[in-house]
Order: sequence, then C-alpha cells, then structure tokens
Amino acid sequence: MGSQFDLNLIADHQPLSRPAFAQPLDVDEYRMGYESFKCDHWDAERFKSFRLRFGVYSQRQAGLYMLRLKVPGGSLSLEQLDGVVAIAKHYGNEPFRLTTRQDIQLYSLDLDDIPEILAALQKIGITTREASGNTIRNITVCPLAGSCPHELVDAQQVADGLASSFLRDDLVQNMPRKVKVAVSGCSGDCAATFKDDLGFIATIKDGKQGFRVVAGGGLGSLPRLAVPLMDFVVEEELPRVVEAMARVHHKHSNRKVRSRSRIKFLLDGLGEEGFIQAFQDTFAQLGRLTPKQWQKLPWKNPKTAPDEPIINSGVVTEAKGTIALFVKVVGGEVSGEHMSQLLALVRSEGVENIRITSNQEILIRGLGHVAAKNIAQGVEAIGFVVRNNSLQQDDVLSCSGSTTCPLAISNSPALARQFRKSSFEDGRVIRISGCQNSCAQHHLADFGLHGVSRRLNGKNAPYYQITVGGKLNNGGELGRVGPLVPAFLAQKAVEVLRRAFINQKQDKNLGSWADRVGVAGMEELLNLETAVVSTHLTQPIDSSGITEQSLITKKVTSICSVTPAKPICYAMYAPPTAVSRLNSELSELNTEDTRYFYDLDDKNPFVLSSGAGGGGECAQPAVVAEHLADLAKVGISDLQRAIDVDDRKLAILYARSAILSGAKRLLEVTRIKTDSRDDSWVVEMVHSWNRNNPKMLATLDKVLALVEASTLGGDLNVLLKGIKRWNIIVSQAIDLKLLAQIPKEKSA
Repeated sequence: MGSQFDLNLIADHQPLSRPAFAQPLDVDEYRMGYESFKCDHWDAERFKSFRLRFGVYSQRQAGLYMLRLKVPGGSLSLEQLDGVVAIAKHYGNEPFRLTTRQDIQLYSLDLDDIPEILAALQKIGITTREASGNTIRNITVCPLAGSCPHELVDAQQVADGLASSFLRDDLVQNMPRKVKVAVSGCSGDCAATFKDDLGFIATIKDGKQGFRVVAGGGLGSLPRLAVPLMDFVVEEELPRVVEAMARVHHKHSNRKVRSRSRIKFLLDGLGEEGFIQAFQDTFAQLGRLTPKQWQKLPWKNPKTAPDEPIINSGVVTEAKGTIALFVKVVGGEVSGEHMSQLLALVRSEGVENIRITSNQEILIRGLGHVAAKNIAQGVEAIGFVVRNNSLQQDDVLSCSGSTTCPLAISNSPALARQFRKSSFEDGRVIRISGCQNSCAQHHLADFGLHGVSRRLNGKNAPYYQITVGGKLNNGGELGRVGPLVPAFLAQKAVEVLRRAFINQKQDKNLGSWADRVGVAGMEELLNLETAVVSTHLTQPIDSSGITEQSLITKKVTSICSVTPAKPICYAMYAPPTAVSRLNSELSELNTEDTRYFYDLDDKNPFVLSSGAGGGGECAQPAVVAEHLADLAKVGISDLQRAIDVDDRKLAILYARSAILSGAKRLLEVTRIKTDSRDDSWVVEMVHSWNRNNPKMLATLDKVLALVEASTLGGDLNVLLKGIKRWNIIVSQAIDLKLLAQIPKEKSA
C-alpha cells in the first residue's frame, strides 16, 4: 500500500457541459463494501461481484488489481487528464492503457489503495462505476462526434444522456451478462454499432429526426453482427429502448451458463422474429409508464453525406473547417510523463479537451492549420504518431494479453511489436487478442489473431488462430477463420498470406479472397519451416471400421504439416482414407523444437493460466443472487411509476414481481433453484424453509393479501408501503444467512 494520495495535488473539475457522472456516494459505498469484506461480513465471492461494478479487476499478478475508468464517448477535459496522470504517478502503475471501448485502465494497484483512488477520481468528475461487471458498459461513439461534417447529431451528447440515465439504475447492475452500446451520428456508422449488443444510428425518416436501432451483435468466441431492431425511434424514446432491452435480457437470457448469456445468444435462441417480438412487447408496455427524462438534442443539417466511415484517419477537416488530428498511441500504452508533455503541448494551442478513440488513439479537435502543424510535429517528438493517410499506413493493435490479464493465453503485445517492425506500402489492419474474448476486436481486422493453446506431446504450446478479411466500415464484416499457427511463426504466416493476396488480381478484397482460397488453400500457402497447425491427438487413431460420420463425431482436428518440398494438409473431419496419413504426420511432427513451447518475449516455457480463455470474473455466477435484490427494487420503482399514471393492472403486475423477486432470492441463497417454478411453489418453499422467522412469514402473507385486495380496488399506496417493508426484512434475513456462510479463509 502506497502513501495516501494528497487530494490537493489535483484541482476540483466537474465539466459543466456534461452530466455529473461521478458521485461522492459511490466512494462511500465502495469504502463500506471493502470494509465489509475486510472485517469478514462479506465473503470473497460477494466482494468480487461488488468490486467489479466499480471497475476493479484482478490481474494475472497475485495481489495486484486493474482499475477501469468509465469515460462515456472517450471524452475528457485536459484537467481531468492532469488528475489521471497525477494518480498514475503517485501509485506507480504506469503506463496506463487506452482501450478499444474509449476507456482508460490503470494497472498494478493495491486493493487497499482503491478507495483513495476513487476519491481522487471523483474530485475530477470521473467514475469507475459500472465500467465492468454485468452492467451497461462504457457507451462508445464515432471518433469525430461533435465536429464531423456529415453528422446529423452529436453522438457524444446521446452517449452522455444514456449513460446518465442508467448509471446506478437498479435494473442494470446485475444483468445476465454485460451490455455494450454504441452511438453513431449518421449513416456512416463510424461507431461500428453492428458489433455491439445495442446500437443507435442517427437518421432522418419522412422528414423526422430520430434513430435506427440494431441489436444482438457481439464478438468473442462466437461472433455475430447485429440485426435491425427498429427502423425509426424518436430521440425521447432512446432510454425506453435501452430499458426494454435490459428487461428482455433479464427475462429470457441464460443465467445458468454465463458464457452463453450475452444478448447475441438470446437472439439466436429466440430467433430473429421472436427476439424482436419480445422486445416490442416490452417496449410497448413501458410506453404506459412515465418516461425517463431526456434533454432535447440539437440536430444539424449537414451539406454532404458520408462517403465512408471516418474510423481511423490521421488528419481530418471538421465541419467548421478546423483540423482534427488522430494521435496514435503505440500499443495503447502511455506513461504519465508522455501524457503530461502532450497536455502541455495541446494547451499551448488552446485545446481544452480530447477524445480517446476505439482505435487506441487520442483525438485532438478544433485546430487551425498552424496549430495542427505544431501539434503534429510536437507529438512526433514526444514519441506518438500522426498519420498523414491512415489507408497507407500500418495499423497494429492489441490487448494487454498475458502481460496483465488472467484470462489471456498469449503475449499479444509482443506479437504486435513484431508486426510493427515491418512496414508495407499498401497498409493493413492487424488486431491481436490474447484469447478468444476479442478485446482487440480481431474479428474486424484485415488479419485478426487470437491466442489459443494446443497440446504437443503432452505439453501446452502457444498458438494463434488467424482470421482473414474482417472490416469495420460499411456495415462491418467478420473475418473468415484461417489457419492455426504456432506463436513464433504467426507474424511470418500473416505476411505470407498477405503477399499472396496482393500478388493476385482475381479478388477485389481480402474477404472474397479468403472465401475463394479457403482454409486449406491458406494452409498450403504457408510453406514454412515446420508444421503450422497441430492437433489435440497424441495417440494414433484406430482406423478399423472408421467412417466419415464417425470421424465427425470424434471431432478430429485438422493438421497441416508444411515443408518446403511438399505441403500436405488434412481438412477438419478428414475422410477415412486420410487416417493412416494423419497418423504418419503425427509421428513426424517436430515437437522437439523448443520454439513451440515459448511464447514471444517470454524467457520461461509457456504455462497456461488457470483462468486463461475463460469468460472472466464478471462472467461468473453471482452466488448471492444479487440480481433478484435489484429486481425487487425495480419492481418497487415500477409499482410507483404505475401508481403515478393510475394504471392498476400494471401496478399489480409489478407488485407481484417485487414480492416474488425477494422470495426467490431467499431460496437461491439457500441453494434452492427457482427457475421455471410458479409463484405458489415459491411462496410455499419460503414458508417451509423459514419457519423460525415468523415475522418474515407474517409480512409475506400480509403483502400477498394486499395484492389481492388491490385487485378489488384496494389502496395501491398501502400495497407499496407493505412491499417496501417486505423488501427490508428479506435483505436483513439474507445478510444473516450470508454472514453465517463465510469461510474462515478467503481471497479477494
């Protein structure tokens, strides 16, 4: 634990033009939660769920933590960045990282220091609340939001409004899984909404200003693009869209298997038609309630429509004729000293704020031509890069990989450094993720790579799965699955494939080339020094009686033994005639080559982390059923909203929801599953398992009686008061249950 941070080192700064995202109560809440854990009132699992909602992740290094700031749209004032730099320097966690969701991450923190860091961040108007966990994550926007010559509306203002509406909202604190949202200011869709759970694209329809809505996108192990959800919605209804999607998520998503709980899996499970219908039904029901407040947006009338998205351009002319510079931060990592130099430079030219882009860049806007030239030269001297034309420059991006992340399989930054050492005149987009979770968004690159582990002669070896032909513009396109290659050959393999595409004139783009050539064709092109694709199999296959169908059942993995003389490739689910040859190649595979068993830049043999490739801390089930506590609060709030609009039918529906959520939580904490159980069964089981608490049971019976009375015209406000009392008693009982379950030994 470091010395206490002197808050006087930073000046109070709450940007007046934006909502107050940071609140002092958040700091107090985190302190109380941490103290509850330290004094054994909370066990490790309960504290883990709690700290994740405040952006606190465990690192690969034992006892150290990463803290993610929540920065809607990536927009920060220079004063706020001054504060971030001061915090980073004091706690020795440099460098910090710019992320692909326009956030900042601080590393190598002591858990005891987190409360003081949160207090310092609150002073400058920055929150970490809901930067992680199963919440609405940081809302991303187009890079030029607010100054783009094509935009209909400033996407930053939309992101601010939505973030402010749902930050701390009980409905979105413990969803089945996280929800990612993006906003684009025009049809160019520079925010790439198609890759996220929910996306809004500004549009004009029949002379009216509003938004198209898409939903169900996501990357990770099973990527898919979003589908159209609504052709048009007016701006005032944007919060209702988010609320409806969150409710559909709660009602229909799979909480049992968190790795299959993202909205994209709900879309697949219900089917596109069923998914849209479930949303529309919920959206319509919410339309009967008092809407969330919304501040009217100033719309624009651009002279030109976008030719293509401005996702990553070095020097851009803005709507008012000023210049914007995209400053590339190599590797996404920046030291406090370099950031301080950058801030001093841009201040000298009158700049007041910057934006972090989804390409790990710093966008500096509103510059005159002289100022733009001065800053471009100055940042080069500091060590940053300003591209003259992004389409003719290399674009290599990676996540933090195994350097800090406990989920990562491979050292993705090391591979990124290899790629940056070579340069080609026609440019390329390369994104590298340390595992399949796609933090670097590798599915959307010309060449994407993600770390995997393969067994060779009983030992783990670091490999990369290559994808080819993904793109971010024009509605997006997912990369095609390509070869699987050892880590030490990954850079060379990509360059071989890339040259093969450049040297032929048959295909218009990488995607069509990859479709035509196929995995087998790509493998044949990789005429490298040794095998580039391995297999899980270490024992010969018994070929007696084998059929193609039985091999499919066995899931025989492809192997490609490539030598300069004769490349021999077997496709996945090889036919029976290939079995003997497959066994032969297995025996010939040169696994004595030590390069197979060392990741890039690592001095020690490759070791697969226990958490590698998993769904992450926030993908683990909440053992204290906190989502039910939240839904009980939501039910109470909904009941009040229904009373406000004098809708008795909805009021009774929400009253039952609030009562039953508390009852179900009582059972879930006792390890009694309530899925697919009707209300009467839940009530009966609460009575059976809580006979020693007559006060609780009497309160339950009373509120149920009040519900019945309300159906006959009883006072809804009396019902509301009774349910609030029931919720308090349930929370007290559960706290006692959880306290009794805390083991003597624990870990954060």
